[in-house]
Amino acid sequence: MMTILFSAPPLISVLVLLCTTHFAAASTLLPDDEVEALREIGETLGKSDWDFNADPCGVDGGWGDNKDIDATSNAVTCQNFTDADNNSVPHVISIVLRNQSLPGSLPPQLFRLPYLKNFDFCSYKPIDWFNPEGTGKHIHTLGILSGALPPDLGNLSQLIQLQLTSNNFTGELPQRFAELTALQDLRLGDNQFTGKIPDFIQNFTNLSVLFIQASGLQGPIPSRITLLEKLTDLRISDLNGTESQVPRLNSANIKTL
Repeated sequence: MMTILFSAPPLISVLVLLCTTHFAAASTLLPDDEVEALREIGETLGKSDWDFNADPCGVDGGWGDNKDIDATSNAVTCQNFTDADNNSVPHVISIVLRNQSLPGSLPPQLFRLPYLKNFDFCSYKPIDWFNPEGTGKHIHTLGILSGALPPDLGNLSQLIQLQLTSNNFTGELPQRFAELTALQDLRLGDNQFTGKIPDFIQNFTNLSVLFIQASGLQGPIPSRITLLEKLTDLRISDLNGTESQVPRLNSANIKTL
């Protein structure tokens, strides 16, 4: 009888150990608020192939089998960070969805991903070279993102790449974007923006790449763009409105102008 009574505590210890281990494993997953943000982002974009039964930081379930930010055309990428309790926690740092032909709009929920550094949404319009009547080539434009840019994206203080080329974005660039001072790569070409190139671009002193080609924006080119001394690639063309002068640049690193 005594043997039976004293065999219980080891069993309880094992159960406690298993529960503790399970909790520790769960803490390494993407935080629930970021998963929910991704869910809402997918709905806003019309991105239907993200499987939320799979780990968004993994390679299964449509989250991208190539997580190389510079090489992928379709991936959500995460990076581990140490929290206040010294736990290693993954956070979303990059979303690349190039040439996806998505029918939605740019999601304001992006600002709920506080570690996001790269957002690449270039949607190149496909060319259909086949014509059954043999009368030559013609272009079909599939679903591309449209609408105004959400001002709340100005909260993404760690964003270093924002690539929005070849969509159908409209309206003026939000004044809140002036807060994106960490940007190193900004591409706005082939859109339907309105208004002038905002003066706050001259405050993006970390920029190395700036594309404003056929964006819909008007000149003049901000004169103090000369302050962007880290520029290596500057492309500005097809501005609406009156003729615009090109300011004298101070950057000694320019490779493409």
